[in-house]
Amino acid sequence: MTQLKTWGLLLALTVSLTASARKVKVNVQQPGTLEQQLPPKVRKSLTELTLRGSLNGADWHFLRSLMGISRDTTAVDGKLQRLDLSDATLHKSTDAFLFNYQIKADSILPQWAFYRCKVGEVILPRALHLIDSNAFREARIRRVVLPEKVSINEDAFTDCSELEDICFPKTLGSLSSNAIVGCEKLQTVRMNSVLFISGGGSIRDCSNLRKIEINGTLGHIDGWQTFSKLPKLTEIVFNGPVLSTGGSKEWLSECPALQQITFNGPVLSTAFAGIADLPNFHNYVSLPNQVFLSNSEWVKGIPEKGPYTEETFKAFRQLQQSFEAFPDFHSEDQTFVTSAILNNFLATSAILHDKAGLLKYGQLILESRPRKLYRLLCDSIFNDFAGQSDFEALKEKSRLFGDYIYILKTSPQYERSEQTQQAFTYAFDSPILKKVREELKLDSIAGNGDEISRIKRVMYWLHDAIPHDGSSSWPQCKYNALDLFRNAQKNKRRYNCRFLAEMLTDCYLALGYPARFITCESKEIGDPDCHVIVMVWSKTLNKWVWMDPSFAAYVTDENGTLLHPGEVRERLIDGRPLVLNPDANWNHKSKQTKEEYIDRYMAKNLYTIQSHLTNRPEIENDENFYQDVITLIGKGVTYKGGGRTTSDDQYFWQAPKLP
Repeated sequence: MTQLKTWGLLLALTVSLTASARKVKVNVQQPGTLEQQLPPKVRKSLTELTLRGSLNGADWHFLRSLMGISRDTTAVDGKLQRLDLSDATLHKSTDAFLFNYQIKADSILPQWAFYRCKVGEVILPRALHLIDSNAFREARIRRVVLPEKVSINEDAFTDCSELEDICFPKTLGSLSSNAIVGCEKLQTVRMNSVLFISGGGSIRDCSNLRKIEINGTLGHIDGWQTFSKLPKLTEIVFNGPVLSTGGSKEWLSECPALQQITFNGPVLSTAFAGIADLPNFHNYVSLPNQVFLSNSEWVKGIPEKGPYTEETFKAFRQLQQSFEAFPDFHSEDQTFVTSAILNNFLATSAILHDKAGLLKYGQLILESRPRKLYRLLCDSIFNDFAGQSDFEALKEKSRLFGDYIYILKTSPQYERSEQTQQAFTYAFDSPILKKVREELKLDSIAGNGDEISRIKRVMYWLHDAIPHDGSSSWPQCKYNALDLFRNAQKNKRRYNCRFLAEMLTDCYLALGYPARFITCESKEIGDPDCHVIVMVWSKTLNKWVWMDPSFAAYVTDENGTLLHPGEVRERLIDGRPLVLNPDANWNHKSKQTKEEYIDRYMAKNLYTIQSHLTNRPEIENDENFYQDVITLIGKGVTYKGGGRTTSDDQYFWQAPKLP
């Protein structure tokens, strides 16, 4: 039986051989058998290889050896010059191809896949959706052909010293920050249609790059150091429609030879500005009356009241057709980009008095990101449509998702319960809290003032000590205030609202103040934009009070009395006054207003409120910590998060048992 299997493999190879043994085609029908299908005699003279079938980690390890590199990255004898994988697929497996790296998905070219490999040309599999980080790092490849709709992660093409040509597909998904870095032989980058080009050096440190050209539709290009450290770059050309751009004076960085940026097609929305420190830059060039929404210095958008020519509408229709021709993309970043583009189409439709377009794009936004639509439709550019039944119907539908105070007012009410429920506890005697108090010198930070001033001083200290970053990763340490503080100082890192709130809770508990960090969520299931704050018990006021270290924020009534989240929610519903402290801010860079922070952001996120029953350090290091949480919801609300729920607000806000 073994002989028959071996003969079958050799037969598959034999019928695929071309006239020269230097060019071979192999169909890998069983993952893990590529090495068996290429006898040693064939390997020695092999220069061109075309693969079909399914490749796992063992196949990829062998394939790397044909490209002159071993599993531990030492050089081996490999002469392969052309590798065609267009009809091959990747097969998830536990077999490592380099160190401990494996193929983890059939649609992702894994990290380090071609690390240090030497091969003239690679044609990637058609089924790929993503080229992962470091996939081609230090690869000695002259040309690579990318598949349709693929996206490129950060550092995918880093230090590819021989790379001369990247053959982009008809449509690229996204080009991430630092995607193409240190490719010194690249002289021209020609993309076709691309949905999203990230800022932060998506093309960077390519010492001989002279021209960047985008020949199809561009969905969005970010506006901060998008192309940087390109000393010979002289020209950037957008030959097709541009749907959206970011903008700042630093959208390009260290490109001293750049002379001109040309737009040869219509532009829906741009914020590009004059560019700093480019001594040879002359100007942006665009077609007359082809830029619609603009707050940039170099061009003004279309007038709000017309008159509009046929050329104006023709250019707008071209932009619409370009957007609708984009393939479907499904990553969160790409959904965000397409949503922003839809917003721009909505606004431009209003300016052009195109009611059909307004209703069309309004409905698309309602179906994709409904809570954004209401605020858009409240803008003054839609005033001319006020009172028209179809417009008002669209606005009323959007109100159910985007008028956050209205949503609270119409939400199901709380209901008292006579059942005995588990009490909330506070671990004042934790040895960890003793270390937190001593080593962070919390008594000195809190000062010798009254209780309220001490509570505020600790919150302000933490706000100043560790900046907020809502997109930061979860830290690799124990989740107590001391370890989190040390981790932030050592790694010069920021934290999201959750970890700042956990730290502040520990600090209050260490000082003997009952405290809980609470997760405030919106009505929208799966909304990632929740917010975590702290409620701390004031003996002076005999009540909980709101403290938010992310924004140095607390809320009072009209008489200056501090409020807790439940009271803020009640006042939003019945329209009583709310006051935000005037020094509330984000990282001392932007001031927070009552309208943005309370009426919009927190009104959205006070639909459900979640707390731990056990309030102690490191509670969320526990694997099953969701068994300890309880969420306050209106009677009859369906909550799909973890833990228990209650509709008894009196139970949820009960006074703590003091030590």
